[in-house]
Amino acid sequence: MNFKPWQMAVVVLGLLVGGGSIFYNLAFSGQVDLDNTVRMVDVETGELFEFTISANRTIIVPARRTATKQIALMRIIKDEAGQWHVPDRDLALLPGLDKDVPVKAIDPSTGKVLVPVGSFRSYTPPTLP
Repeated sequence: MNFKPWQMAVVVLGLLVGGGSIFYNLAFSGQVDLDNTVRMVDVETGELFEFTISANRTIIVPARRTATKQIALMRIIKDEAGQWHVPDRDLALLPGLDKDVPVKAIDPSTGKVLVPVGSFRSYTPPTLP
């Protein structure tokens, strides 16, 4: 095939721009800073908890109360408007709560937290037999 000089220049220029773009993104892109804290509310009492996730510490929600081991803690997040609520995908887990735990601290249909959100206590998962 015969290439015209301007066609070869376009191909070489495209390769240089593509290579430079890849190098720039790999060399100068920052780390993604993910939130490593899970905030939860006890759906009956309104108590607020937070749990720090690390390489060897994870949590499954809904979570158990530390003292009674009942499944009663749901994850909450703060939206752009500053309102706390249970995320939609977690609302589907409400039937997984223990049956004798009444839902008083959140609205089961919207997920809105109905108690004032103040300070969070550190959460320690209970030890199960």
